[in-house]
Amino acid sequence: MNVKWILGTIICAGIACAATPSKEKSVLAVQNSRDTTVVIGGVKIWIQRPAIGVKPAGTLLLLPGWNYSRTKWCDSTRVCQDALIKGFCVVAPEMGRSIYATSYFPETTAEYKKYPTLTWLDSALNILKAKHGLFQTPGLQRNFLLGLSTGARGGALICAKKPGFFHAAALLSGDYDQTASPEDALCTNVYGPYNAFKSRWQTVDNPMQQIGKIVTPMYIGHGGMDKIVHVTQSIHFYDSLLAKQKNVIMQKNSRFVVQKLKTVATPKDEVEGHLNAPGTGFVLDPEDYLELSIKAPASHNFAYWRSELPAVWDFFETR
Repeated sequence: MNVKWILGTIICAGIACAATPSKEKSVLAVQNSRDTTVVIGGVKIWIQRPAIGVKPAGTLLLLPGWNYSRTKWCDSTRVCQDALIKGFCVVAPEMGRSIYATSYFPETTAEYKKYPTLTWLDSALNILKAKHGLFQTPGLQRNFLLGLSTGARGGALICAKKPGFFHAAALLSGDYDQTASPEDALCTNVYGPYNAFKSRWQTVDNPMQQIGKIVTPMYIGHGGMDKIVHVTQSIHFYDSLLAKQKNVIMQKNSRFVVQKLKTVATPKDEVEGHLNAPGTGFVLDPEDYLELSIKAPASHNFAYWRSELPAVWDFFETR
């Protein structure tokens, strides 16, 4: 089983990620990077492109935590600097207080209705691909997703909605089953009170209920001392993915699959052990492309999220 543990006491409670948005600025430290902001459906999306002359590697989508600015990932970590150096375009939408609901309801508070939905994100990614040259897949260019807290929840949901769109995703400190915290204020503000709308909470936008649709290789990380989102959210999500994705078909252009193919001795072995007839994808053990990392001393903060980035890049590099 591909699970990493850093031993320590695990004490946790709660769900979601709250913080004051950062100012409209970036401390990007990569010289000659090219960046711009586009607006789709009234929502700002910050796009950074590698310096001219850097070999294109693909696109990285960054999903922030609840109430974090689109620049927060870049302001608080090196992920944008490192991505640009590696040749990845960086896409960071302004999600605000979105919890990635597919749509809103009569019970949704007016304040929340002004923030982007999962449906908006789905359409925006299509537009960015069609009109801005992002999320392309020529050769070995790859598309990755990195989300934290509520952004990790959104990452799981968009991977379920767009299977095969991303070559890999890294989800940190996410909440994947809102029914585990029926008193959660964020979900109550969107879906209405749990006791009045149990079915809605259980089935609508619940990542745990969409595991069968997820075929994206995933790195799932969590701090064991997280008091905002209980660590069991990531453990149960990983265990459920592992159990339900036996014999799943991986996307054919996965770099991991290309590497796997090199180990196949004969065409017969391809058919029996790797290649899914009639050649649409590959059947692999979920443990080959799912990884769980629990850092017991860590909390729900950028100190922890920064500490995971080297392992996240290592995971991405094998996809």
